[in-house]
Amino acid sequence: MSIYFGTSAIIKLYHPEPESEKMSEWIGENRIVIPVSLFHSLEIHNAFALKVFRGEITEEQYEKLRECLAADRISGVIKELCADWNQVFQKAAEIAWIHTPDLGNRSLDILHIALAAETGYKKIITFDKRQSELAIANGLEVITLQNIQPKQNGAYI
Repeated sequence: MSIYFGTSAIIKLYHPEPESEKMSEWIGENRIVIPVSLFHSLEIHNAFALKVFRGEITEEQYEKLRECLAADRISGVIKELCADWNQVFQKAAEIAWIHTPDLGNRSLDILHIALAAETGYKKIITFDKRQSELAIANGLEVITLQNIQPKQNGAYI
């Protein structure tokens, strides 16, 4: 199953939030590999650094999270997502021109949708409402925990 992950979905796998357990189970049971670009890495590391700044996690927890991410890259849970960034930015500019007047998306959300589209993904999992709306407007199927249904053997699809 080839799914693009928005940063909001990846964060839930490394920091406990209400949907974290179901996400982890679904990924593990379906052996889903998480594509992570340099752009994702920046957003993930910055999100955790902001949690330190806000006092939501400690420096020690921050280092543990960095170690977990590194270990998941080595083990293959995370795979490197490479892109032609000129193409991604060109696509992002097109998306912004067409959809921002109606949907009000931020540049980073637009970049995620452009990156997904330019790297051939047809499905995205995100917990960001505006990013979801933009994904749908650009022909991507949005996977949510509500539309992940258990299989007969108990595994999620």
